[in-house]
Amino acid sequence: GGYGMKRPGEGPQNYNGGPIEPTGPVKRPRPAASGCGGGGGGGAGAGEWVSGTVKSFNSGKGFGFISSPETSSDIYFNANTLGPEAQAAIASIVGSSVSCQLASVPDGKIRASSVTLL
Repeated sequence: GGYGMKRPGEGPQNYNGGPIEPTGPVKRPRPAASGCGGGGGGGAGAGEWVSGTVKSFNSGKGFGFISSPETSSDIYFNANTLGPEAQAAIASIVGSSVSCQLASVPDGKIRASSVTLL
């Protein structure tokens, strides 16, 4: 008996003849965001850039929040995530239009990893 000479029914059966199922999560293209709102949870995820308005900033503690129609809750940002233009305008940044890149954090809150003035 040589290698590869097994008779049907002998040895491990690795393939059942059915379709091969992909392992892990299947990535599907995300539909384009529409202006109707109403979806569940806001739709924006980690790594995405969203636009919004600086809602508040605590200069003493060095953090603030951005309100965006693209997310279900306010976006936390730290002063060290502000770009150079935003750093220069930090004294009057509340009410400014900004763009920010979202980051996921373990507690499930939305955090900005980078913030730039629009």
